Amino acid sequence: MSRNYAASEGARVPTGGHGTDRRFRVALLSILLLSAAVRLPSVMRGLEAGAPLLQWRETDVTAIARNFQREGTNILYPRIDWRGDGPGFVEMEFPIISWLIAVIRGMVGDLVQVGRVLSLCNALLTVIVFALLARALLPSAGALAATAFLAFNPLFVQISTAILPEPLMLLGAVLCVFAFWRWLSSDAWAWFAIAGVAGALAILAKAPAVHLGLVLLPLLIWQRGWRGLLDVRPWAMATMIVTPGILWYAHAHRFWLAYGNSIGISNEAHWTGLEVLRRPDLLFGLVRAELVHVWRGGAALIGLFALVAAWREPATRFALAWLVATSVYLAAVARTTSQPWAFYYHIVAVPPAALLVGSGVSAALDLRPGRRTPAYVALVMAAGGAAAAGVWLLFGSRAALVGAAAGVSGALVGGLWWAYESRRGVKPARAGTPGWKTVAGQLDCIGLIGAVALTAGWVAIAIASVLPATPPNELYACSQRFAPLVRESALLLSSSYSCFDPDGSPQATNMPFFFYWMDRKGFNICQEAQSIASVEEFVARGAEFFAIDRLSLELEPSFGEALDRRFERLSDCRGSRLYDLR
Repeated sequence: MSRNYAASEGARVPTGGHGTDRRFRVALLSILLLSAAVRLPSVMRGLEAGAPLLQWRETDVTAIARNFQREGTNILYPRIDWRGDGPGFVEMEFPIISWLIAVIRGMVGDLVQVGRVLSLCNALLTVIVFALLARALLPSAGALAATAFLAFNPLFVQISTAILPEPLMLLGAVLCVFAFWRWLSSDAWAWFAIAGVAGALAILAKAPAVHLGLVLLPLLIWQRGWRGLLDVRPWAMATMIVTPGILWYAHAHRFWLAYGNSIGISNEAHWTGLEVLRRPDLLFGLVRAELVHVWRGGAALIGLFALVAAWREPATRFALAWLVATSVYLAAVARTTSQPWAFYYHIVAVPPAALLVGSGVSAALDLRPGRRTPAYVALVMAAGGAAAAGVWLLFGSRAALVGAAAGVSGALVGGLWWAYESRRGVKPARAGTPGWKTVAGQLDCIGLIGAVALTAGWVAIAIASVLPATPPNELYACSQRFAPLVRESALLLSSSYSCFDPDGSPQATNMPFFFYWMDRKGFNICQEAQSIASVEEFVARGAEFFAIDRLSLELEPSFGEALDRRFERLSDCRGSRLYDLR
């Protein structure tokens, strides 16, 4: 693979090929249009029909936007609905998404789709920035493969239209890595400023983006050597990146101390540290999430092939350094990231995985007949395919099983191909022989068909992940039934989730559905705290009505019986109930 490099103090960092040609731009535009088309069906969904595991966070983000509209647009003071008898100020990431939703809805009307459109714009910009990074590191075919993998990764497709801070965080992270790399290559102050601003934005959007430091540091040493650590400019950039986040999170923490309101920051135990090495369940959960949501089975084989066959390529090492940084972060907070509900935290691993896939595709395209390739490449791929099949069977995913079967088949075909070339070589074709009649031509055709089939499979899985109509949350219909029975100024008590995570540590329990869809304010009561005595305490603080969901009642049927004896039941809805506490 031919590339240009910028040499600096003995280190080499790729600076790209001869520029993006017209065909690359056309192909990239096609990927962008198709990826936008794949996401459009989910952009039009209402909040009540979102992905169940994301709805609670989407509802909070949208509720904060509504409160910005009604109670003032000071971005430094976000307010939630489950505020109890306080003002509702909450500890959270910098609420720029909620604030933008509020501002735009003030101009176009109260459309919940505003938040989804914002996320879609951030996602498409991420694809463009990533494509520029991939093209600078890889030949056009590998860059397009990497970009396609990112654009159609089902996890990224799902997050792309979710009303969450993740799309903005991912855009800031990818732009920061790209701009930092360009600054290392050119020393241009414009790229320095872009990297600093983008990194700061990523951390403000969501604190986990602080793991970017683990990405930028290896790149600095790679380009500038250890002497680069003595340069004041990288440290100035680091200060520029982290200072806004430190100031914001210190400010937001005061809301937790004063009012006890937090969206999963101070009221949840994330940190695992070295404990992850002693907890097989945490490691298993992490590996499962990565294989299922990031790699989707067959792609892991391509990444493995890149590590074996293209280890010396800059793109492979670049991707590996980035992937290791995300893995360290995910392992450090494994109490959260190993849980099935936290699958969206793994979105940070998709860009480096895509870059590794692109490097693997480029390496595969370089394996032309006649070039000897070590037979161990075939063995590694076959072993990886078998391992992937075992993992998918263990997790019981039919879609994943199909991907594993395709991966194993590809590994076997590729292994036979490369083993044949290694042992015997391929005789050159006679002049004038049609390409399809030569062994080389036939093998190339097989490879092309396989690549097209794999790409089509990725696109199909991406489309399948968003096309099915998601049934409305059952609490939406109940909220519409309960709302007319609760006066607007009344404080509502709402059931919530478990008080503790599977480890027994406290966790964020806020459930915003009844508050948002009934347009009321009030208190949450977590499942383990459900008792008549606890309800009486909330009554003493001003709670007048109690909306309890079906699952909370099923968890402790005797609690429902006690409520019926003590308070008046106003309504039933699909197993959920509304009580008058007055």
